[in-house]
Amino acid sequence: QPPVFALAQTEESFDFAARQADVVFVTPGRSTVAELVAAIREAEQRVGRTGEPLRIVADLEIFLGDEDGSTEEHFRALDERVRVDSGYRSDTRVVVRSNVTTAELIAKYADAGLDGVRVRPLTHGDVAEFVDRVRPMLEARGIVAPPNPREKSPSLRKTLGLVPRPANRFAASHAERPGTRGGSVNSGSVNGGSANARKAQRA
Repeated sequence: QPPVFALAQTEESFDFAARQADVVFVTPGRSTVAELVAAIREAEQRVGRTGEPLRIVADLEIFLGDEDGSTEEHFRALDERVRVDSGYRSDTRVVVRSNVTTAELIAKYADAGLDGVRVRPLTHGDVAEFVDRVRPMLEARGIVAPPNPREKSPSLRKTLGLVPRPANRFAASHAERPGTRGGSVNSGSVNGGSANARKAQRA
């Protein structure tokens, strides 16, 4: 069974994620990370979640720059152009910082109870900048595990710490449906009824 993900931004969606998902994405902005983590844990208790707690991952839009103070100026120019051209407004926190301060922010989020972040780079250059410079800082802090050379392609479930693999809920529901192998209707009353009808016609 693949991991189940849900984006949650309201109390109703928090409850849905607590009932159905393995991982929930939250969007810091109006609420702090600590408030969002507390809201998710309250939702788990409210719906009676059992087993593994939800993995909580924050969506962050990032615009990385240097320490010289020019990052804010460059971002404002980009932001103004994007808003004029498309009317785009982010639904989560936009992080306009240097590599060092971005790593420090993510470390604070981890201390507040987050299990990870899902990064939305605002430019192509931010992708390489994050991987080459921010990630090593997070590895040095013990927040992100360094790549294991012996394990070339770990599963997403294992990367998220969602092991062992649970039973497939869809296979179980399929076996219980009438008309499928293992269903009581098909193996009993329907087949038996048609056989009895044929015997009556011959008589």
